[in-house]
Amino acid sequence: MEGMLENVVVGVIVAGSAIFSAWRLLSARLRLRLLDFVAPLLEKIAGPAVARLRSRTLQQLGGACGACSSNKTAAHRPSTPRR
Repeated sequence: MEGMLENVVVGVIVAGSAIFSAWRLLSARLRLRLLDFVAPLLEKIAGPAVARLRSRTLQQLGGACGACSSNKTAAHRPSTPRR
């Protein structure tokens, strides 16, 4: 019985990790489309968390701070002309 329960717990952890990884790798536009597609089901389960997730995704899509590069050293800096 314990072995079966362990298999179920491991399966849930692996499935959750795969879903989280796929979510993080999607573009903001695809995340928004996915949220629109599954929103009726998720609103019954999660409630206001779906609205917060949608607003964060819209901020990323609109060019807010979520869309900025976190690597500030890779920012484009114009080079000085060579003489």
